[in-house]
Amino acid sequence: ALPLALPGRWVFQGEEDLFGAMGEAQQALRRGDASALPSLLSRLDRGMAHLLKVEARLGAQIRQGERLREGLAQEATTLQGRLSVLGDADLAEEATTWRLKEVALQATLLATARLLPHTLVEVMA
Repeated sequence: ALPLALPGRWVFQGEEDLFGAMGEAQQALRRGDASALPSLLSRLDRGMAHLLKVEARLGAQIRQGERLREGLAQEATTLQGRLSVLGDADLAEEATTWRLKEVALQATLLATARLLPHTLVEVMA
């Protein structure tokens, strides 16, 4: 199984606390403290870079899962084809065996008919 769930704390507060930085930026803007914004923007940039890494990691895992699914689908198709060939071979073998038994039965009936009397009158006579 491919784990695609990641803890929110790791995603949004991994290298930088994005929510904390956004909250501080909001407060700085309300206070009119422009001097705090460059450091907050730097923190937000680091947080966004971390989010992009997380997105790339999840994308790679999704692609790996898709490749795995495609491989399994191809394998299922291959196995289904092999099973069909085996089933067809068994059907042909059974048909041949059935025909041989039918011919043997007909030969036995023909031989028996030549040896035994043909009618009930002949048997009673």
